[in-house]
Amino acid sequence: MTATALRLPRVRSPRPLALLVAALAIVAGSQVSSLLQPPAAPAPAIPAGAAPNVQGPAAPPEAPVANVPGSLAQIDHSIAAWTQNLALNDRDFLSAANLAALYEGRARLSGDVGDYSRAADASERSLAIQPGQLDVLALHARLAARCECADDQGPLSSDIRGPVLS
Repeated sequence: MTATALRLPRVRSPRPLALLVAALAIVAGSQVSSLLQPPAAPAPAIPAGAAPNVQGPAAPPEAPVANVPGSLAQIDHSIAAWTQNLALNDRDFLSAANLAALYEGRARLSGDVGDYSRAADASERSLAIQPGQLDVLALHARLAARCECADDQGPLSSDIRGPVLS
């Protein structure tokens, strides 16, 4: 005689149905809560003919340079690192831009006028690779304002113009 096992019919678990009901309750609740909230105030309209507001650097020329290390040893170490990056990739406009900011910071701390010309060279190199950098254009303008009396031909050796904002 062999015993056969009795198989009971499998009862479906209520979990899938419970998950569906819970998901529908969450969706319905979020829709009702969004309908009950007051509407948001409309954004102010820009008048026709108004120039768009371009966000760029707004620091005056005599303001301290942002994101520049504070000591000459830190600056020299950073200059060495960015110079090496620029030597490895001559199209690296970020390295040239960082070098320009570092040379300007070193010139402000040390009083070495030659660092201003190195900063101008680095900013010109960065702008020659990628012309639309507002922060480098502002740095270039600051350097031009500082160096305008130093050269009879103009403030800097080249004439790089950025985008005209009207």
